Amino acid sequence: MLYQSNQQFFPQGFDAHFYVEDLFPWDLLDSMQTAFQQLSGKILSPIPEGVHLENLESIHIEEGCLIEPGAFIRGPCFLARGVTVRHGAYLRGNVWVGQNSLLGHATELKNVLIGEHTSLAHFVYVADSIIGSHVNLASHVTLANLRLDEAKVQPMNRAKFGAVIGDYSKLGCHVVLNPGKQILPHTKIYVQQQHVTL
Repeated sequence: MLYQSNQQFFPQGFDAHFYVEDLFPWDLLDSMQTAFQQLSGKILSPIPEGVHLENLESIHIEEGCLIEPGAFIRGPCFLARGVTVRHGAYLRGNVWVGQNSLLGHATELKNVLIGEHTSLAHFVYVADSIIGSHVNLASHVTLANLRLDEAKVQPMNRAKFGAVIGDYSKLGCHVVLNPGKQILPHTKIYVQQQHVTL
């Protein structure tokens, strides 16, 4: 278990007024909740027909975002300039996304802070997690957030917690992380393939 500050995981930092570099990453989720309570909803990008917005008063979408038909966005939610939300993405609330990040088809998010220029490809599940900038989560990546024995996730001491993913990390297709994993910057994780000769 790592007890590293935000500065160790996110040397680039977050462009969010509640970011404090000498706290632990999981403390950012509490700070984000407080920030959402003070956020007023504002939609500054076109929303096409077929997008479902719930709790509109707590959804803030900056200019230059691309929201595809079929996306579901529940507030509170903050999407910074240039974010893309693809068809079938499911944003279940308490989602804060940095500039120019991508939320792919059938990606499900809840209680998540995401940095800039980060890509969550299609069929990704992320909950109760903090993901840095310039991170790539490939297809079918899952950040599990609940222990099967229902014990608290350590060292966060929370009933539910997914993962901390440092800046510039890459997770390959079908990677699954157990609750509470902490991934330092520039880490690459992938599923080893077995080669069978016939």
